[in-house]
Amino acid sequence: MLLDDFSFLSTKVIIIIVVERRRNNKEKLWEVMQEEWEAIHQSVLNSLIDSLPDRLRAIVAGGGGHIKW
Repeated sequence: MLLDDFSFLSTKVIIIIVVERRRNNKEKLWEVMQEEWEAIHQSVLNSLIDSLPDRLRAIVAGGGGHIKW
């Protein structure tokens, strides 16, 4: 679930940036980004934070290469 949440957020941010760049309106982009940030549920952020130790261990174990996340 965590990976799905993170991928969804990344995709959503990319889409917002692309759409807003077309409008070339930095103020509107900032407004939309703030709204989207505020819409992220705290449990998603907590899950990402809680997963950091495992992610770091995986990076170290993998010699700094790619990991499953």
